[in-house]
Amino acid sequence: MKFLERSQPLKALKSLQEQASQRLQTAIVAGRKGTGKTTLVLQATKDVPTVYFYVSRRAESLLCRDLIEEVKRALGKSLNEEIIELRHIFKQLVTESHDRRFNLIIDEAHELLTVNPTILPDLQAIIERNRERSKLMLVLVGSSQGGMEKVFQTPHSPFHDKADLELELRTYSLNTLKSLLDKHLPGYTADDLITLYGCTGGVPQYVGELIEAGALKHRDIVRHLIQKDSTFFGRGKELLIDEVGKEYTFYFSILSCIASGITSRSTIEEMLNKEIGGYLTRMENDFHLIQKRTPLYSKTGSKNVRYTIEDRFLRCWFRYIYPNAHLIETSNWKALERIVANDHDAFCAEVLHSYFHQKVQESGQYDIVGGWWENTTENHLDLIALNTSKRKGIVAVFTPKANDEAQHMLDDNKPVLADDLKDFDIDYRLLTLNDL
Repeated sequence: MKFLERSQPLKALKSLQEQASQRLQTAIVAGRKGTGKTTLVLQATKDVPTVYFYVSRRAESLLCRDLIEEVKRALGKSLNEEIIELRHIFKQLVTESHDRRFNLIIDEAHELLTVNPTILPDLQAIIERNRERSKLMLVLVGSSQGGMEKVFQTPHSPFHDKADLELELRTYSLNTLKSLLDKHLPGYTADDLITLYGCTGGVPQYVGELIEAGALKHRDIVRHLIQKDSTFFGRGKELLIDEVGKEYTFYFSILSCIASGITSRSTIEEMLNKEIGGYLTRMENDFHLIQKRTPLYSKTGSKNVRYTIEDRFLRCWFRYIYPNAHLIETSNWKALERIVANDHDAFCAEVLHSYFHQKVQESGQYDIVGGWWENTTENHLDLIALNTSKRKGIVAVFTPKANDEAQHMLDDNKPVLADDLKDFDIDYRLLTLNDL
């Protein structure tokens, strides 16, 4: 299952590697941790000598020592062990590639900007001077979205518009999650599917771990995630420190509020007793941890704004792991399991929102997807999905099980957008766990 939904990226990398036998080629492979970036690039490059360089946050001189050892292992070439600047090693490697074909993978490449901001610009300059003579394929891999933007997406980044191939590995689609469940847990229930999706977000590494553990039923998934020595406990913190750095405490407080359903700036500020505008801006624009949403057809500049955590796994982590650290520290696993169990209905209702929005987006049938809500009341429509060319759409309210309250919410709010949707053939629905 390591290469589910990865056949096209694998093919593209292998094709680029062939082209590198005539001229230096550069690939960018980005994606959040756990999507299989490293596994993919190592698979694609296994038939050609490959220097694999993992960049950790250490002194440049120590990274030079690591790279020198890897060059000797991969290419049988000895370099001067007194080198303390990476640019000198990169220059020697590119020169070496004039006469021999090999690959250079730099994993967590964005960390080089932290180690020394001049390293990547220097590498790019070396590449430009040697592009026509080199037989090298350079692959820059990174898991930090904000960090990788500084490598190749922003106008002043060193590899902006310089890569021959740009790939972004995403989490598994809903259809893939269903097919995996069908294969490993025939007869799975809607509860099993919504729990797997809600807890992992379709991250291949996390899904794979649950499959290997035989933990795919709802209760087994929960127990596996919160069992003693679970590897999931530290992952949220690890992911976020990679993005926001050591000053993470207040960011965590904001994210914990959002994960628990406190999603407007004013209510978060009231809860934390602090102005948070700058924090929200950085988490949205620099770290890409949250997304700001406004109701469809709201006025420009509307203050009716809600924030959501984009990463499904992080939402789960901030809902259960972060606020219950005291239970984890005291090994009170039964109490933590009770908290998760008692919150199951609310959790399902929240996860349904992500699930159905992703489902309609993956269908490719709708070019406008959003929702509607009032700022001062509980009135809402969870999904508005429109196909503007066919003038058709879906308007829905989500609920784990059909009930009168949800039906009234749908019926009572049908007239709200009547003028905006008057030219559309709208299918009004209650969407439940039975519609997964």
